[in-house]
Amino acid sequence: SLILVACIGFMANSCQRDDICPEATPTTPRMVIVFIDIENPESFKSVPLLSIRAQGITSRIDLNEAGDTITTTDSITVPLDPSITTVDFEFTRNTDDETDENIDSLSFTYTPETEYINRACGFKSNYLDLQFSFDFTDTENWIQNIQVSEPNITDELTTHVTIFH
Repeated sequence: SLILVACIGFMANSCQRDDICPEATPTTPRMVIVFIDIENPESFKSVPLLSIRAQGITSRIDLNEAGDTITTTDSITVPLDPSITTVDFEFTRNTDDETDENIDSLSFTYTPETEYINRACGFKSNYLDLQFSFDFTDTENWIQNIQVSEPNITDELTTHVTIFH
C-alpha cells in the first residue's frame, strides 16, 4: 500500500504547469482577407452570398446565406496548408443565384515556416512572402483589384490581403 501511495503521488506530481498549452498561446494563423468598395476605398463592402472552395476540394464553404442580415463578409479568415506552397481558391459571389453566380479564381503562393512554441503547445506554422496571381483581363471578374497588405502571415490581428470589388 505504501508503493501505491508513492505511485499516485509521483503521477500527480509529474504533470507540470507547462504541460498544458494555455488557450492564449498563438496557433497557426489563418490568412485575413478584407473586402473593400472599389468606388470608395475607405469603406468595407460585404460580398453577397460569398463562398470559397480550394482547388481539389469538392465542397465549398458558404460564408453567408440568403437573407442573413447578421453575418457580414467584409472580412474573412482562410486557412492555408503548411504542407504545400501554392493554393488555388475559387471565390464565388451570389452562390445561390444560378443566373448571377460569378466565380473568380485566385492563386496564393507562400513559404511555410514551422515555429516551435514549447513542449506543451508543440509547433505552429507561419506563412511568409505571400504573393498572388489573378487574371485581371477577364471582363467577367467581380474582383477588381487585389493588394497584399502584409506578406508575412504570423497572426490573425493583421489584414494580409485586401480585395476590392
